[in-house]
Amino acid sequence: MSGHSHWASIKHQKQAEDLKKSKAFSKIARLIAVAVRQQGPDPVGNPALQTALEKAKAANMPAKSVEKAVQQADQQGENLEAVTYEALGPGQIALIIQAITDNKNRTRDFLRKTLSQHNGKLAEVGAVKWLFQKRGIIHLPDSYHLSEALELEFIEAGAEDIRQKDDHIVIYAKPQDLQPVVNSLKKQGYQIDYSSLGWVPKEAITLNPTEKKKLESLLQSLEEENIQEIYTNAD
Repeated sequence: MSGHSHWASIKHQKQAEDLKKSKAFSKIARLIAVAVRQQGPDPVGNPALQTALEKAKAANMPAKSVEKAVQQADQQGENLEAVTYEALGPGQIALIIQAITDNKNRTRDFLRKTLSQHNGKLAEVGAVKWLFQKRGIIHLPDSYHLSEALELEFIEAGAEDIRQKDDHIVIYAKPQDLQPVVNSLKKQGYQIDYSSLGWVPKEAITLNPTEKKKLESLLQSLEEENIQEIYTNAD
């Protein structure tokens, strides 16, 4: 009986992982669709597509799926639109939510309802963004571990800030320096998971365990196909 239970547990875990992977691939396909529609299918000269392809590689998205997403971008991207929302979460935590949707009203309704269920709300344009700054963000694989020597090399390449987050290194640069820094690192032989422009809080807020749990619950509830990225000022 225990063996059967163990297999059932493994099967359930695999199904959950497959669903999570499928959602991730779907989000990346939408990112590819919008990038191709805006600036064409050639990654050279299309930074948004470069970012999407890097994310696909980092997520181990099958090459055939990536190729299909690029080929079908015109059809898939016909009504897709990239939109950004500002919001306040539990404990007045600031949120910037980026989405790709074919129905802005439906996405806004989803966000309004979900935020309300977690003691949050949508905010007016500009009410939250001033708490953040736009920066180039570069994620390195977890095979690298931060050292003083590495930090000096990253700074020489143009990095403004370097942080060790969990098991990987994140490099921050000025928005206009993102691609030059990426090119410099690649030229030096560094592997890059993916790079993108994103929102970094000017000052991070430390949450107590209860507030942290509430925020995590909200973020999990926002894991919907249309939602691409969520930035918070929580530490």
